[in-house]
Amino acid sequence: IMTEKIARRGLKIPEDYDADVFLQTTVGAVMDKEMKPLAPDMLVSALADRIARHDPEVSVRDAWPLVNPDRQLVGIITRNDVIRSLDKAGAHNLKLSETGSSDLVTAFPDETVHAAVARMLTHGIGRLLVVSRTDPKQMIGYVSRTHLLSSRFRQVQNEQVREDGWIKKRSIK
Repeated sequence: IMTEKIARRGLKIPEDYDADVFLQTTVGAVMDKEMKPLAPDMLVSALADRIARHDPEVSVRDAWPLVNPDRQLVGIITRNDVIRSLDKAGAHNLKLSETGSSDLVTAFPDETVHAAVARMLTHGIGRLLVVSRTDPKQMIGYVSRTHLLSSRFRQVQNEQVREDGWIKKRSIK
């Protein structure tokens, strides 16, 4: 507590004493809760068309969860999956479920950002679907590198705020 107060007053604190924000922040605090899933039977060509038209529901993302009519998570498809599938013969008839991945790497909302980052690095991926611990087929959020790094960015912003404290420059009259 004291080191944070001292740092806010403008004094340099050795980094060895800084708490790692990735160990203190949960995935649930930074995840996107408004992620709209897509139907697994949607055609890849339809998704590609929506991306090309800059549909705001899909064009700002690099991946989309696939959820069946029973609201169960069944897979994920990335923008790269879409691009690769368009090169295949018969691409206009391919479904998202045939192109995406059903081998999911997920995160839980109560785990640390540190654990999520480690999992993404281990699997060489840039995003995780956030699922319920009680029902791993129930998607409750989406977290990307950008979301995870936002916790570090907030820490940097907070460190730039300096409070007036006990060390003040005296004005000479």
